[in-house]
Amino acid sequence: MSGPTVWGEETMPLSEDEQRQLDQMARALAREDPEFAWYLDGGQPRRVMIAAGVLGVGMILLLVGVVTAQSALMIGAIISVAAILAIVAALAVYLLS
Repeated sequence: MSGPTVWGEETMPLSEDEQRQLDQMARALAREDPEFAWYLDGGQPRRVMIAAGVLGVGMILLLVGVVTAQSALMIGAIISVAAILAIVAALAVYLLS
C-alpha cells in the first residue's frame, strides 16, 4: 500500500520535530516578510481568479448591453456602462494584487 503522493511521487509524513521546525520557519517568514509569505500562502492566485471572474462578468454585460442597445438604447447604454465599470474593477483588483 502506498502513501500520499505529490506530483506522482510518494511522500512521507513529517515527524513532530520536523513539523515544529517547519511551523517556526513559517512564522519567522511571516514576521520578516509578510507580503512574500502571503504570496506563498496562495493570496495572489485568489485575487487573480477574482479579477478573472469580474472581467468575465464585465465582458458578458458588455455584450448584453450592445445587443440590448439595438432595441432599447437607454437600457443598453446603462448595461454597457455597468460592464465598463466591472472591467475597470477587474483591472484594479489585478493590478493592486
